[in-house]
Amino acid sequence: MKKVILMAMVVLAGATLCPANAAKKDKKDKKKKKADLEMVDTIPAQAAEKPMAVLATRNDSIGYVSGMVVTQGLLPYLKMQYKVNDAYMEDFIRGFYDGVTRDTMPDFHAYVVGTQIAEMTLQRVMPTMMNDYPDTEINKEMFYRGFADAVLGDHRHFNDSVATVLKDQYVTEAKSVAFAEWKKQNEDFLVTYAQNDSVQKTESGLLYKIITQGKGIKPDATNKVVVRYEGKLIDGTVFDSSYKRDPNTTTFGVSQVIKGWTEALLMMPIGSKWEICIPQELGYGARETGKIKSFSTLIFTVELVSVTK
Repeated sequence: MKKVILMAMVVLAGATLCPANAAKKDKKDKKKKKADLEMVDTIPAQAAEKPMAVLATRNDSIGYVSGMVVTQGLLPYLKMQYKVNDAYMEDFIRGFYDGVTRDTMPDFHAYVVGTQIAEMTLQRVMPTMMNDYPDTEINKEMFYRGFADAVLGDHRHFNDSVATVLKDQYVTEAKSVAFAEWKKQNEDFLVTYAQNDSVQKTESGLLYKIITQGKGIKPDATNKVVVRYEGKLIDGTVFDSSYKRDPNTTTFGVSQVIKGWTEALLMMPIGSKWEICIPQELGYGARETGKIKSFSTLIFTVELVSVTK
């Protein structure tokens, strides 16, 4: 077997090193290079209007061809990622030259960062914000002005705290209209749920029933806890479950979760398994997150496994 492999390698090497084969390959390569070089005649009229770059030295050529090679795949990327149209490539190049010549200038750096934040705002922030105000016409120019005034420290209209309160108020008002039916369903569910004899209610409105009462210590607000849990909405939609993960436990700080969770954990001895029913006021309120809609009552099955001081 080894002899057969060895003979095959010898034949292959002979074919590769054969002068006739080498001459043929060299001739073929020269033809290909000549064809590639001749392609420089095929250029767009837009480029032909510019004077050709002067490549006076070897280093000139090295820089030039290296610059060309790094653009391979760039055009599709510009079109797909940045939505740059073919008709505006001259503008792109003008921006490119502006960037590489002014790169070390702090004012230009700040300007570039501003354009990047603008792109992020248009692609991510604005769509999220518009989702906060369903069925509401947002004045985008005023959004941009509010953004600019806050960055520049102009608080003649509102300070940051007042702006935050007003924004939350506007969001709640808009969503109260859009989610009116769902909000009413959740309010009715809480009334019915509280009528169950096994359900207990706290002053805050948290509802819970004890499935298993543990005998361990209770955590305090500074502790971390290890829990198993499943959360669902009143329509049965499961929006999160540690039981479906491996490991099936989750660790977090008692004070690092929504109000309803914190209140329940502070009452639960280790080893307990409770069902807690959290009104939207102690949950996410008007906010939407994942499968959780605005004004949702959250029903959790919670097992307190351990507490870390």
